[in-house]
Amino acid sequence: MLCHRSDVDLWNLPGGKVEKGEEPRRAVVREVKEEARVKVQVKRLAGVYINFARAVLRFVYLCEIVKGKPGASDETDQIAYFTLKKFPRYTYPDHQQWVGDVLENPTRFHFKIQSGPSAKKLLKQGKL
Repeated sequence: MLCHRSDVDLWNLPGGKVEKGEEPRRAVVREVKEEARVKVQVKRLAGVYINFARAVLRFVYLCEIVKGKPGASDETDQIAYFTLKKFPRYTYPDHQQWVGDVLENPTRFHFKIQSGPSAKKLLKQGKL
């Protein structure tokens, strides 16, 4: 399930920043509800990805929808399902890697260092 952002022409997995004092697994449940209007249950931590250049640490969780039907929100204008091979052109490259890693090896924990600029920067440069 991907969300199309309402502020820029980019698709991404639902998620976001962890608030002060919040546990990452609670943050993903909150963010998915805010962005896709569904309640999810965290199944497991699928991976941790680090981008030192951007000072970003990301926790990637495998979740299951337990209540509601996906729908747009204040932060998103579209929610849709895609296969990895048919992801929209303007999808966060990092998110494509996360999905690919989990689909390729669904039971493995993934720990990787990522590099490169943000998707917004790539979009501005015409490289996405």
